[in-house]
Amino acid sequence: GELYFDVILVKGEPIKNSRIAKGQGIAGWVAVHQEPLIINDVQGDPRFLKEFDKKSKFETRTMICLPVKFKEKPVGVLEVVNKRGGFFNEEDLELLTVLSNQVAVAIENARLYAALQELTAATQEENRELKSYLSSRYTFQNTITVSSKMREVLTLAEKVAKKAFAT
Repeated sequence: GELYFDVILVKGEPIKNSRIAKGQGIAGWVAVHQEPLIINDVQGDPRFLKEFDKKSKFETRTMICLPVKFKEKPVGVLEVVNKRGGFFNEEDLELLTVLSNQVAVAIENARLYAALQELTAATQEENRELKSYLSSRYTFQNTITVSSKMREVLTLAEKVAKKAFAT
């Protein structure tokens, strides 16, 4: 697998649609090991990928990086860099852990909503096809009836059926 960065926000131009292999860089390490990292000397860490700093003309000095999980299942990595006025600490980690839990719920909700939209569209299409098939094959006008009362019942049933299959 790989990690996909939709947008990396930096002071200069944003870097869009970047990918790294799972295990590559600090975020990749966190994705593989599912453990948070606080690094207050990023440039000295051998896991750090300098290519993003070069692309963005930005210098990463400090970083906190933690896994984003939904029901213990990994869904991503949250990375925050260059804390204003100092170094990252355990308090920052606690705060970002709460945030990452909310991010995980939002990601899962978005995934479920997209899946629901797909299922809804497929169900609507199947209903249209079924309605078309039923209306062309089974109409009450083609039924032979004897009594006028029976014809009234079938006409009423047909109206109810049309309302039930209306989209």
